[in-house]
Amino acid sequence: MKAIKIIAGNADALTAALKAANGRSTGHTLTSGAFVLSIASTFEEKLNTLTGNKKLAGGAKAVWVSGVQLPNAYKYKRIVTRLSLERRSADWWLVDIQALEAYKDAGPEYLILSVDQDAAAVAKFRRQYSRATPVSEPVAAATLESDPAFGAN
Repeated sequence: MKAIKIIAGNADALTAALKAANGRSTGHTLTSGAFVLSIASTFEEKLNTLTGNKKLAGGAKAVWVSGVQLPNAYKYKRIVTRLSLERRSADWWLVDIQALEAYKDAGPEYLILSVDQDAAAVAKFRRQYSRATPVSEPVAAATLESDPAFGAN
């Protein structure tokens, strides 16, 4: 499929692409191009929360699957929609749509970071805490040997 930019002006094109991928299935599939806009917005917020830098947004990828987890008693297969999104320099793009068979769980949604985005996310996280410096072993041993409670002569 040809990539589609996820913007409000392309909602009809997104809906048409979803209908083409899903066929007649509507029960557990994604059928609204407008909802794809909210999915992209959610991933944008997650990306900004993780990295803290909008300049690093390009290069991220995301996967979203329609349908919720069903009870164990549900034994029939269902058709769900799997979206593959890619964050380019300015916006999210829909790069692939697949109609998949699922049973109980359709699968998680997840965000895939580039190497630079991962480094920024780790650096941002590490700024939130400090690490204790362990006491060196020789100092601890010398303290124990000179302590009268441990039977020093």
